[in-house]
Formats: sequence, structure tokens, C-alpha cells
Amino acid sequence: MRHTFRKIVIAADRSGAGKTTVSCGLLAVLKKRGVKVQSFKCGPDYIDPMFHRRVLGVPSGNLDSFFTDAATLRRIFTKRVVESGAELALVEGVMGYYDGLGGVSSRASTWEIAHILNAPTILVMDAKGASVSIAALVRGMMQFREEMSAENGRSTPGRPACTGDSGAASPSDGGRRHEPAKKAGSRQSGIRGLILNRVSPMFYPRLKSVIEEYCPGIEVLGYLPELPELKVPSRHLGLVEPGEIEDFQRWTERVAAQMEESVEVERLLEIAGVESPLKEDKPQSDKPQPVRIAVSEDEAFNFTYEENRALLRQLGAELVPFSPLHDAALPAEVDGLILSGGYPELFKDALHANASMRASVAEAVRQGLPTIAECGGYMYLLEAIEQVAMCGVLPGDAERKPRLVRFGYVEAETRRDSVLGPASTVLRGHEFHRYDCDFNGADCTLTKPAAGHGHAATSARSYEGIYLTNSLAAGFPHFYYWSNPAALAHFLDSCRTWRKKQQGNF
Repeated sequence: MRHTFRKIVIAADRSGAGKTTVSCGLLAVLKKRGVKVQSFKCGPDYIDPMFHRRVLGVPSGNLDSFFTDAATLRRIFTKRVVESGAELALVEGVMGYYDGLGGVSSRASTWEIAHILNAPTILVMDAKGASVSIAALVRGMMQFREEMSAENGRSTPGRPACTGDSGAASPSDGGRRHEPAKKAGSRQSGIRGLILNRVSPMFYPRLKSVIEEYCPGIEVLGYLPELPELKVPSRHLGLVEPGEIEDFQRWTERVAAQMEESVEVERLLEIAGVESPLKEDKPQSDKPQPVRIAVSEDEAFNFTYEENRALLRQLGAELVPFSPLHDAALPAEVDGLILSGGYPELFKDALHANASMRASVAEAVRQGLPTIAECGGYMYLLEAIEQVAMCGVLPGDAERKPRLVRFGYVEAETRRDSVLGPASTVLRGHEFHRYDCDFNGADCTLTKPAAGHGHAATSARSYEGIYLTNSLAAGFPHFYYWSNPAALAHFLDSCRTWRKKQQGNF
């Protein structure tokens, strides 16, 4: 079976420019028009995919070129789009377009992911308080990769790989852009269109003319006026979740109505082009033995990569959602447990009050139920969060720190055989938390990767962390299991062994 679809990346020159607002508005417009869309988020963020899901009613996904190589990223992207039957794939960027590893490299940036997918980019820019200077910024964004390539002696037609960024990968699928830009800056940057944020309707036509005059090869596709009600609120770890926005549906409809009025959606879809026909992956011939995995899923624990869910199912897991906040105990007859990340610190009193659930989780983990606990889920297993008692399986009291702790990408190498596989198993993930303990385990070597080159280069930094046993993996990093599917397969095999023991067949 063959499937064709369009693809587009919504990016920005920096965080806070309006990517999420524009992405959600566009998703709502397309849904209203009956276009079936599959959305994605670049990078390790959990919140923006929640916004996408609330708009579309179907799960979003994460694409990250630090977590996986280029071929795996394309395969995840393609499989998801094909299985959803989507007519268009919309990929929302992360931070600024070229912002990547360590803040000094374009590796794992939105640009690199757009490059791997060979997808055209629409840039969102906050134009409040500027005019001709916006054209200068746009021109710089368009020409940046071309100039970097020339400096490194690699000026070649089309979009080059991330020169100077170790580990960057280039497309190998031979894909071709269906509507090539007229100027080299547009070809190499991939930027094909521009949407301006916080611009007055009266000034927009003049600003559009200025930008298109000074920036050949890019089309200004529309604008959003400054409307305070369109701004997405945030808190200590980024945007609030969509469920916390009062009347989210009305917010979405307001953004969509404005985009219908002031953005050339039809032209944007033309720029997206049509992806070449793709073949679906062949189904597995040998289905793994099914296993039931309890997965925390409520207001306090809801940070689970959709790709991890899909991989779990592919490897034979039946996912059984439960709520540490609202349920009295773990689901019956489960063979494993995943305590997801989230915001347990915001619900610590309610989690403490649910003593029967805390006792149920603690007993199961102590008896050897195979368990993965990440970030907020790990905090739930500790003795306390800010002196409020939790499950008490692991020592420590998680306390809020004045700033983010060990923020960023991480590669973990296990120091012992464990529920994740033999010693020296390697996984890639991300840390994003302000809470910390004096001790967080010592069963993995965690490494922040080196990035960049020249005077701006950063060195790799290693430290110890994570608790590992033959039945438990618990620590602050969120892992993306496509970085090493064998680790997740080993976890599920441990779950199958647990079930046999419980049934007396071992």
C-alpha cells in the first residue's frame, strides 16, 4: 500500500515568538476544513504535543535527532504518518530554528530535523516594535547555513549537512523538494515562508513589501495581530498544560478564526508540497508474547513520549492506564509498572492523601514488579517531596532548587546488569527539572554530550545517577527508548518472567 502526504515545519527565530500559537491555530483550521493532520514536535518537549492532541483529538509525536540517527527518525516519522492516514504532517519546531545541542551547535535543532525530513519551513517571527530590521533578521536566518558552509569549504547545492557538528546526519533517501526555492539562501536554510506575529493590520502590507523586497526567495504568508488573549501562559518548567487554560476550545477557535482571516493558508499548503509515495513497513511475522504494563496517567503523571508507547505496543505490551491521584490501588494482574514524569510537586498533598495507592505501589516495587520510574515518577518513589511523605521505596526528599538542575540532553551507560539489560547498555534521554535530592543513585554514568566547535565548544561532562536493580530503573532522566529498543525489550522480558513466577510456572 502506498501513501502520499504533504509536510511542513513551523519554526521561529527564538522561543516565545509564537510557534505554538501558530501551530495550534493552523491545526484547528485544517481540522475544520476536513484535512487529516498528523502533528509532531521537534525535541524532547512534552507540553506542546499535549496542545496538538487537544486540538486534533489524536496523539502528537516527538522527533529528535539527538535521541536517534537520521534513518530511525525518518522511519518513525513516516510510519506514524502512514499509520494515521494523514494528508499533512505538521512539525512544530523547538526554540530558535538553528538552536541545538548545548546552545552552541545546530545539531538536534529544528533546522537539522527539517533537513533530515527534507521538509520546507515556515518561520514565525515576533515583529512587535520593528520594521526594516525584521528584513535583516530574516535575511540572516536564510543565509546563515550558506555562509557557514562556505566558511567550512562545503558550499554545495541544496541543504548541506550540519557542518562542524559531530554526529550530524544527512538524508539518504534521495528525496527531492517539489517546489525548489529560487534563491540559494532559501534552498540551504529550507525557509520558504514567513508568518509575522504581533503586527497591526494597517502596518502589515508595508512590512510584507519590505521583507519580500530585501529577502528574495521567501514569501510573507500573513500575520497575527497583538491579542493578549492569544498568549499561552507559562510556569517554572515552561508552558502550562492545555487542560489548565480556561476555555481552551474557545482559545483555539479564536486563534483559528484569526488565521483564516490574516494568513494565506492555501499558499502555505502549496509550499508544503507532496511527499513521494512511501511503502508501509511490513508487519512483524512473529508477534511477541503479550504482557500487561500499568502506566501512570493523570494530572500529576502524564509525561510519556508517544513513540515510547508505540514501541511498547510493538514489543507486545498492553498498556493499562491508572491514576496515582484517584485510584485506590494498582490495576489487577499487571506484569510491569511505568511511573511517568509530570508535576507531582503540584499535587504532593493529594498524592500523600491517597495512602492506599502509595502502599500498593510501594509493596509491588519491593516485591520485584519490574518498574521504570522517570523524573516525577522517580520522585513519587522517594520518601518525600518537600517533606510530604510519598511511597518511601527509595531514600531522599526531593526539594525545589532555585534553577534547573542538570538541564539538557544526556547519554546514560549502565554500570551493572539490570532490568534494562546487561551492563554497558546505553540510552539517550533528557533532564528537565528543578527538584533534586542529595543522592539519586549511582548505577549509571550519565554524560552531557560535547557540542559545537572553536571557542564556543563545550566539553562532555559526566556524573553518576539512577537506581538500577534486576527489577527497577529509577532516576531523573526521561529516556526515548528508540535510542535503544533492546533496553525496552529487556524490560518487557523481565515482566514476562515476573508473570511466570506469579503463576508458579518458573
